[in-house]
Amino acid sequence: MSDRPTPYDEQACHSLLFATIRKAVEDVDLRMDSKIRSRNDENRFYQQTAIEFLRSPLFRSLCLNLRLPADKILRAAFQ
Repeated sequence: MSDRPTPYDEQACHSLLFATIRKAVEDVDLRMDSKIRSRNDENRFYQQTAIEFLRSPLFRSLCLNLRLPADKILRAAFQ
């Protein structure tokens, strides 16, 4: 077994970041109408962290580097 690192897979990294942004946009609209309180608490946590991420400088930086339209994504998420 070699100690050399595996090659950097740029496409895999881009796919992961695209999926992260897409999931955050989806999580903004999570519903809190479950009869199970723990499910509502979980959804609220996911929603709050998604909103924080989408409002963060990191989100804008990722969009810039991935050549994604941050403003359009934000409009879609918060419409």
